[in-house]
Amino acid sequence: MEKRERRRKRKSRAKNRGRDSEFGNRRFETGIRRPETGDSKPETGDRKLQAPERKVTRGAEFGGIGRAFPVSGFRIPVLSRPGFSLREPGAAACVARMLATLVMTVIGADRPGLVQMVAARVADHGGNWLESRMCRLGGQFAGILRVEVPRERRDELVNALRTLEVDGLRVIIHAEGAAAGAVPAGGTLVTLELVGTDRPGILRSVSGVFAAHGVNVEELASERVNAPMDGGVLFQARATVFIPPTVKLAAVRADLEQIAADLMVDVKLAPAAKR
Repeated sequence: MEKRERRRKRKSRAKNRGRDSEFGNRRFETGIRRPETGDSKPETGDRKLQAPERKVTRGAEFGGIGRAFPVSGFRIPVLSRPGFSLREPGAAACVARMLATLVMTVIGADRPGLVQMVAARVADHGGNWLESRMCRLGGQFAGILRVEVPRERRDELVNALRTLEVDGLRVIIHAEGAAAGAVPAGGTLVTLELVGTDRPGILRSVSGVFAAHGVNVEELASERVNAPMDGGVLFQARATVFIPPTVKLAAVRADLEQIAADLMVDVKLAPAAKR
């Protein structure tokens, strides 16, 4: 009786080992497809030992899978458009041609929510807010901004922004030129800092020097503040200007120092930080 029981247990263990081995082989073979037909029959013979090196390229079930990455010996598919990569030559230019760039100015009576109205319409049309300069001046909110939007939705965004005039915000839109954003070859970016007793004509004189030398004003910010000691009013300005390679910075500095003495203001010129 005991011998029959031991033989029965040995047969049961052998049968279970056979099932585990068969299950392991099936798990190893699962998902290996024939690239010619998409057949899911497992490979046989020695070829099934190469399963970890096979690459999954069919992706209709996953919405157009075009590439895969190896993880623990297998290649896991990643969502992308088949046959396209931003690393390929000319891919960035291709994407740029699919986008339209808009430069716009906005102005309206200052109140909360003006920026949100503009930003919401840009986002709702698939646009990307690139850069902006905005501030409150004399009870009015004004600014200039640059956005990118898919070319096929450009007109929709323009029409949506124009409807903001009903809410008291006027938007003037300009298409960015082909050469916009290009950095001129050579030349120098310089910052100007000016402070002095407020009087009419300070910026007219300073900008006149820049215009005479062909210097371009890149950015300009100015304000009036109370003097800390005598209670007077000071005029402060900070500008970033571009000095062409054909213009000598020493000549521009000399002319600015001459008018600074006449206007009784302090002027400092220094190389601008690289952007």
